Amino acid sequence: MIEPLYTQRFIKELKTQAKDYCDGQRVVGVIEEILAFKDPTEVSWYFSEVHDTRDHVEEYLETLTFHTVYDSSRIPGIGDYNIVSIAQDEEKCNPYFVVAISLNGSRLASALTEYIRF
Repeated sequence: MIEPLYTQRFIKELKTQAKDYCDGQRVVGVIEEILAFKDPTEVSWYFSEVHDTRDHVEEYLETLTFHTVYDSSRIPGIGDYNIVSIAQDEEKCNPYFVVAISLNGSRLASALTEYIRF
């Protein structure tokens, strides 16, 4: 992945994005629960909108099988939707988890996805 971030800083920024929006707050809760599993002090963060497209990162992400753990896109009338998916990189001696966080999608625009690995 690209940029190391302290976990607490990442959560703080995610909470800022979620604001008082109920579905956004749910996403923050889901991410906090996932991170609590290993309680990392740092996460690696990748967001193609910020980091430009990195072919090696995109190729790495394509090798993973993501499983959806939260998806509000099917809730009628919710407006913007959010999706959280998780994958495990099992080829390492110390396996990593990779979480895909897709925020603020709508019927007219897909949600932008950022990734963390820990």
